[in-house]
This record gives sequence, C-alpha cells and structure tokens, in this order.
Amino acid sequence: MPIRAPAQVQASLVDPESIALLRRMAEAYRGAARFSCTIVARANAGGREEFAQATLKLRRPSQVALVVGEGERARSVVANGTDRRTVREGRTQWARGVRPDRAISDALAGSEFFVSPVFPLLLGASDAAERLLPGKAVRVGRGNDEILDGIPVDVVVADIESPTGSARLSFAIGREDHFLRRLRITARRAGSTMDLSEVFTDINVDGAIDPATFRMEPPGKTSPPPRPLKVPPPKGRTR
Repeated sequence: MPIRAPAQVQASLVDPESIALLRRMAEAYRGAARFSCTIVARANAGGREEFAQATLKLRRPSQVALVVGEGERARSVVANGTDRRTVREGRTQWARGVRPDRAISDALAGSEFFVSPVFPLLLGASDAAERLLPGKAVRVGRGNDEILDGIPVDVVVADIESPTGSARLSFAIGREDHFLRRLRITARRAGSTMDLSEVFTDINVDGAIDPATFRMEPPGKTSPPPRPLKVPPPKGRTR
C-alpha cells in the first residue's frame, strides 16, 4: 500500500523527504520479524512529572511481551496470538480468544504505559504511516539532525491541530536502520500543556527471543497428561 502525505496537509508546508522518512520508519517496523528494546518514558503535565521504564519483546505475527518496572511493583502484558495476560498491582487478568491480527496493538494499548499511540501503531498497525499524524497537520518538515548514543538520527517535526488543541511531534529516526530512537510530543489544550518523551535503546532486530517469553497457561486450560512410560520387559528368563 503506498504511503501518502496526509490529505489534510497543505502541499506547500510538506517536505517530501520528511514524509519519506516517516514511510521508511513504518516499513522498517513492519519488516521486523522479531524486535526488542528498552523504553524510557517521561511525561510532564501541570508541573507533575512521571517516569517509567519498560522492556519490550515482539515476535510477529502476534506475540508481544511488555514489562514495566521491576520487582514486586512491576506490571506486564503478554499476548501469544490466542490469549492475553495482564498483571497489574498484583492482580492477573486474562483475555481469551483474542484476534491474532489485533493481538499486538490491543496488548500495547491495554498496557497503560504508552500515553501516545505512535509506538503501538508502528508495532501493530499495517497502515501505521497513514495514522501517525492525527488531526490536521499544518506543517511537516525536517528538524536539526542529532547523534543519540552515538547513532546519527534524522529528525522530522510535525505540527498538528485538532478540535481539542494542538501538538508538535518530533521523531528522531535512526539514519541507517530507520528505527525510532526518540519521540517527543508537546500537546496543548484548554490552556494546559503536556510534554511527553519516549526514548528507545537496546534495539535488537531479528535477534533470538526465547519462546518461553510468550508462554502462559490461562485458567481452565490444562496441558495434556503425560503419556505413560512404557517399561520394556526384562531380558532373559524369569523364574
């Protein structure tokens, strides 16, 4: 499916190379059979700052595991293509019979980790590039290139307007591999401002992921009993 500049963007304010960078980023995620990374998210709204760190492992077409925090207060969501398990505040919730084509996107959306839908879209939606810029985009262009953790990145900046407010999105995209290294969003609505950043490190593409990461046993599902052990008859004569 061709990825186009959003129809609501005025052509004079759209840098074609910026749109191409967003397209290549979406294609890079869609082409990754296995993917893992560490995510550090920070949000500041009304003077209140929140911080969270998570590890993510994904195996297409429908398996994902996200663990937020560490120790007893850690929360997690795991989907294996047929079932989903969410652990939060010591409680475990199960979803049975999930749709395989929505297993990844639904699990990430229900994790309550991502404030912005951008990264879940990149991982779980086949039409991600078409949906990265919500509302009316009034400008899409290049920002200042940077080096993050020794990795050169191309920066794309988009200014968005919607009936509820406005936002500026900044994508820092790896120049060589086209994966997102940092997302920044400043959103304004009703006189208030929210600043959000998500930083992605330890990115591993198509590396080995232990299948046990996605293995789980929902209540009511039991494994088949072990087959009885066949004992061979003793050799020689018996008395």
